[in-house]
Amino acid sequence: MSKNSSSRNLAGARRLPGRLHFAVLLTLTAAIVFAGYRFYQAQKRVIELDLRQQLMEVADLKVNQVVAWRLERVGDAAVAVAETRLMPAVQQVLASSENAETRQRVLAWMDAVRTNYQYANIVLADRDGKIRLSSGQLLGTPQLYSDLAQGAARTDGVIFRDFPSDIRVVRPHFALGVGLKSDSGASSGAILLGIDPFVDLYPTILKWPTSSRTGEVVLVRRDGDQVLYLSDLRRKPGSAM
Repeated sequence: MSKNSSSRNLAGARRLPGRLHFAVLLTLTAAIVFAGYRFYQAQKRVIELDLRQQLMEVADLKVNQVVAWRLERVGDAAVAVAETRLMPAVQQVLASSENAETRQRVLAWMDAVRTNYQYANIVLADRDGKIRLSSGQLLGTPQLYSDLAQGAARTDGVIFRDFPSDIRVVRPHFALGVGLKSDSGASSGAILLGIDPFVDLYPTILKWPTSSRTGEVVLVRRDGDQVLYLSDLRRKPGSAM
């Protein structure tokens, strides 16, 4: 064997461990990257599941709050109706047979209910929808409340309506309507409770329960094939209804 051939064999033998070490290092690097990726994906799924659970809990909380709020409003309407049955003066106002003192007594009662229960307005209308007395600021045109009163007078139970912005609405709001009966059981009119959601509903319902930079609660309802936002979006003031 020549001297040059021996040198080449020795150099090749020295390069082989180097290549083997590089292959092992590459394999270990790939294994570490793969393990890190799998760990990242596993942690990502855990975080996503945790966030999804938190969102579901917040959604359930807000749904329960909205349901409780609505039940309270319906309860207020039922109490108001029960009180009108104990007040003959209300029937006199609806029949346009009241005097100034009777009218003032009923108006004082309406003012007290509106103030104590934080309503924007209370309207007393006869069965034809004509407004006989009102307490507070109307958030829509008289015709809007007249139409609601006529519907409530013809319906058993409580009517709950939202009024989005249009030419008849001063400010988007909600309203309750309940029919009133005379002593004979005939329809005599309706009592309407106007609700400004910016006063009572939104400050409570739209508040995120924990510290959050991006968390947002939005009230919506189906409107045909579209969605009607019942509350403002965070980055779009004035988008409610």
